[in-house]
Amino acid sequence: MTTRTLLLVRHAEAGPTPSGGTDRDRPLTPHGRAQAAAIGRLIAGGTLPEPAVAFTSSAARARETWAVAAEAAGLAVPTFAEQALYAADLDALTDLIRELSDGVRTLAVVGHAPEIPALARRVRDARPDGVPLLGWPPAGVGVVEVAGGWADFPRSGRLVFARAVEPD
Repeated sequence: MTTRTLLLVRHAEAGPTPSGGTDRDRPLTPHGRAQAAAIGRLIAGGTLPEPAVAFTSSAARARETWAVAAEAAGLAVPTFAEQALYAADLDALTDLIRELSDGVRTLAVVGHAPEIPALARRVRDARPDGVPLLGWPPAGVGVVEVAGGWADFPRSGRLVFARAVEPD
C-alpha cells in the first residue's frame, strides 16, 4: 500500500495588525522569518518531508511562512493560497485534503491554530510513548503518514513527528 505524507505547519510568529489592515494582513516578525527559514532548513536536511504541493492560508503570515521556508529549502512547488484555511471549518479543511489527487505524494498545509493542531489530533498519535504533544506554538510542525490515498485521511493517518521549530 502506498503511503502519502502530510506536512502540517502552523505559521511562524506574526506581528500586530498593520495600521489600516486586518488580521489577515499581519506579517511575520523578524523572529518569525527566522523560524520559517529554520523550517526550510529542516526540509532541505531531510528532517521534514519535501512537499510536491503546498496549501497555505490566505493570511499574509501563512503565505510568508511558506515563501520563506520554501526559499530556504530551495523548493519551487505549486502553492495555493486557500481562503478555506483562514478560520477554517475543520471538516472543510479535512475535505480539502481528502479531495487531493493521489498523484500527489506529499502535501504541506500551512495554517493557523486551532485548525493545524486539530488536524493532528484527528489522527492516531504514533510517536514514541511518553513524547508529549506540543501545544502547537507558532512554527509548530507535524508529519502525518496516510496509508492509502488522500480519501483515507484522517482514518488511516498517523502522526509520526511533531515539534516546535526555532532558529539555530
